Amino acid sequence: MLISATEFFDFLAEHPAYSVERHEISEPHFDSLRRNLRGIVERLSDCDEEEANDLSNRIRILLSEWLTVPVPFNRSILDAVQSLGSPTKVRRKWGDDVAVLYATAINSAQMLPPDNPVRTKLRSIFGFIGSDQTFRIYCHRSARAHFESLLVNGDVLLSNASFLHSLREYREARTFDVLIKVGPLRSRGWGSVPDALISAPRFGTLVQVVWRGCHDEAGFGYDPVAPTSMTPSDSAATERGDVLANMISWKTIPFSDRRTNDPLPEDEFQLFSALNQARSGRAAILVGVDYGQGVLFAPRSEILSFDPAPSAAEPIQFRRPDETLMEGMFVIVPLGTDADLGGPETRKGIYSRTWKASLAQVYGGNPDALVSSLRSGGIDLLNLHASIQRWSSSLDDILPAPGKPKHFEILIQVLGVNWDGTPAAQEESTAGWKLAWKEIRHARGEAIQIGRDEHELINEELVAILGTHLPDIRTESEKSDTYVLSIPSGRGVRGNLRFYKVRSVEEGFLAPETELGFVQELSLIEQWRV
Repeated sequence: MLISATEFFDFLAEHPAYSVERHEISEPHFDSLRRNLRGIVERLSDCDEEEANDLSNRIRILLSEWLTVPVPFNRSILDAVQSLGSPTKVRRKWGDDVAVLYATAINSAQMLPPDNPVRTKLRSIFGFIGSDQTFRIYCHRSARAHFESLLVNGDVLLSNASFLHSLREYREARTFDVLIKVGPLRSRGWGSVPDALISAPRFGTLVQVVWRGCHDEAGFGYDPVAPTSMTPSDSAATERGDVLANMISWKTIPFSDRRTNDPLPEDEFQLFSALNQARSGRAAILVGVDYGQGVLFAPRSEILSFDPAPSAAEPIQFRRPDETLMEGMFVIVPLGTDADLGGPETRKGIYSRTWKASLAQVYGGNPDALVSSLRSGGIDLLNLHASIQRWSSSLDDILPAPGKPKHFEILIQVLGVNWDGTPAAQEESTAGWKLAWKEIRHARGEAIQIGRDEHELINEELVAILGTHLPDIRTESEKSDTYVLSIPSGRGVRGNLRFYKVRSVEEGFLAPETELGFVQELSLIEQWRV
């Protein structure tokens, strides 16, 4: 049940002051790991080669996750670092400076303590929270499992109500006592949280666990509309004076777990922000549609969608990801859908059936051997097993597929795909993998959101068609988070419509126009996070 405005303002009146318990964590070997990986990113930042950008992006993803999620210090950290490439390859490709940094990073990962001190601190915080206190954890959905793993044998039980993942969930939450957050307060990027945590608190105490050197975003939580109760020059102002300079009074209580006398580590998030400012691209919003997959949309895109809520006045309509498209709804992606029935071969997926069947057969015979061969060939995705399983999930579905032509070419070469029975067998001038890749790109092009003026007729027809199939759509949506609906014959539009349940909606991306509008791996999308 939603909290009423009266209840919320009564809560504010009862809490004239709020507190931030900021626990600063350090660990010498992890500090060294951060420092050396950051050094590699800085040295590769001026290189225009695609491979350099890929390596830099992968390091940024790793660091951003480790600094905002209570990951265990186990073999996975070392494996992630070593997956960046062999020391010999790194030295040959990027030179001695980068090779030294990389070797030191590997050594630091090997020297990490058995337990992440952030996890140790969180366990003590959970133990300190009294049974009469209510608490919530604000984190990304993918981070939830790491919090739950802290309390396998603990007395504190975590349920769905224990977690907040979005501004909408925060707004709908009842008031509580303690909010727990790992990482700095930032409005975008990894570990981002809404400004409303500070400008409109629904809790009395924020317990923040941060790695040493990570700073809150400048201006986070500042409400330009609220009347000020202090100014940055006011002697009573806190260390966050300009940020919290409104009628809500905050007090920061610092705690330090310093284990080293080394200089303060530099803030990776400031570095990443500075590098992102040099990027060209378009602001984008990520709509997470499946585990490991998502779609980037322009902020004011009109996206065909379905709202399964019984109270929805118009279940089928075009919605905007920054306004009306919410978690729990379904994005509807047209596949091969147009008024002229163009591209029949693409819709049949004549190439996808061939290479996906080969992939399923080879992977089923020896999964580890295939993964090893693909990695040796140059496919360096972090979770290659999961990617392969998605790529080969359906022989009749062109998507999902590798996100980069280079990766797709390597995949086809390793599989040794036999194109007999396809047009590629008769095409002497064009390699089979290129025709298959053209099929994938065409399918992704058709999947681009169709809320544009030139498709107005198609849009109206699709909404009308879907309206006549609402009972079937509701039934399928209750059974599955992803399914395909075929448009019946005899209508002005033909093709298939894929429904994806929206799992998350995140702002904070800057991507090229060509990266917008089609389903792809989150591991590829992460490179555009700002």
